[in-house]
Amino acid sequence: MRRGSGCAPHPENRGPDVIRLQESIDSPRSPQDCFRFAADFRNLPDWDPTTVRARKLTPGALGVGSEFDLLVAFGPQRLPLRYRVVEFQPPHRVLLHGEGERLQLVDEIRFEPLASGTRVIYTSDLTLKSVGRLTEQALKPAVSLNSRRAMAGLRRALAAAEAAPAPSAWRNLLDRAVLPGAAQFTAYGYRSAHLRPVVDRLDGKTVVLTGATSGIGHAAALWLARLGARLVLVGRDAGKLADTKADIVADCGNIDLAVQRADLSLIGETRALARRLLQTEARIDVLVNNAGALFPRRELSGEGLERSFALNLLSPYVLTEALLPGLAPGGRIINVSSGGMYLQPLLVDDLNYTQGRYSGSRAYARAKRGLVALSLDWAERLRPRGIAVHAMHPGWVDTPGVAAALPAFHRAMRPFLRTPEYGADTIVWLAAAAEAAACSGNFWLDRQPHLTDILPGTTVHRKTRLRLRQVLEDAAKSDNS
Repeated sequence: MRRGSGCAPHPENRGPDVIRLQESIDSPRSPQDCFRFAADFRNLPDWDPTTVRARKLTPGALGVGSEFDLLVAFGPQRLPLRYRVVEFQPPHRVLLHGEGERLQLVDEIRFEPLASGTRVIYTSDLTLKSVGRLTEQALKPAVSLNSRRAMAGLRRALAAAEAAPAPSAWRNLLDRAVLPGAAQFTAYGYRSAHLRPVVDRLDGKTVVLTGATSGIGHAAALWLARLGARLVLVGRDAGKLADTKADIVADCGNIDLAVQRADLSLIGETRALARRLLQTEARIDVLVNNAGALFPRRELSGEGLERSFALNLLSPYVLTEALLPGLAPGGRIINVSSGGMYLQPLLVDDLNYTQGRYSGSRAYARAKRGLVALSLDWAERLRPRGIAVHAMHPGWVDTPGVAAALPAFHRAMRPFLRTPEYGADTIVWLAAAAEAAACSGNFWLDRQPHLTDILPGTTVHRKTRLRLRQVLEDAAKSDNS
């Protein structure tokens, strides 16, 4: 760890009881990327091990006056802190004042360009309230150690992009051992992955996100907006779209985003959406097919299609195929599937689920398996254009949709379910991370490639994929829109 040599934030106010901490790191990333990540104290839990929780209190874009509520570990205690941005000079410097019941802080972070990268210099003046001089001196080594650990975390967060993970024999073994494999779907599975924060930016990129108004989609929308994406939010309910847009503006400021209302269980509306997007968007860099629902009873759409098939499989097929001309070279397609697909085969000749007793969970799982099969097909077809296609599943996530569709499962598993933010993590990583553009055709959980089939009779061979594409094309033509 290199010790920084920068000046203090305000040496004229530094008294004899102030503990000064100063550390520096070098990052291969640009000053702009380093500034956007480190100056946003919502990201503190991603790199400072003493920060238990961080949230932004003030609405709008980050700047002078922005305030953060933190919960930090100070020895065995958990102390609330409130930080306020006092000076904001992107991408060079940010100054924040922190206040708690037992301590005050003045933190300055400076970002100095290097020949290839950035030097980040962090200076903190810490004043302990109502603490004797001897106690203060005794605490100083522990405080200094925490500072070094935090900067080591920041160095890791701002490190260069790594190669995308490769398939692992050990991971495959866990997948095949069904119960240990399913344990990966829980909140514990996500936390045990110890993932680096997403630092890569999406400035100047257009992301079309379906199912953006609740659960995983809503969490992904907020996250992608913070990374600078121009978002096109797609949803069925105009009121919820307006609420989601308002949430993003409150979180990020008046950024460039658009909303498109469409009921994606109707293929006619899906086609109309695609036509509008091709007219309004000069280019689409990322398409996230996230919209989906589990229907407990067999229902037909207004076009006569079984709704789970229409929404979860046929609609993303139609939307993606229609938008291919508008996808930019180097673009990405991300298809959100479900871990439940492991339990079901793909029945190409009964996609409308007319045979046997209907099960909403089976219909949903079959459709999601079909979406994974399509992902592999698109990955092969679009590789010459440099377009990466990914399928992922978010694990078991506590969302309103899960609570409504699977109430017994939700009640039993609620202590183990992931937050929507945990579920959205891999979507955001696949959309933004540089390493995710260097591979295609994988099935991801927590940024790791996983098997697509673990039970006999569930493998989808290439011949079946080609048959699936033809059946979907025929079904799509039947709406005559």
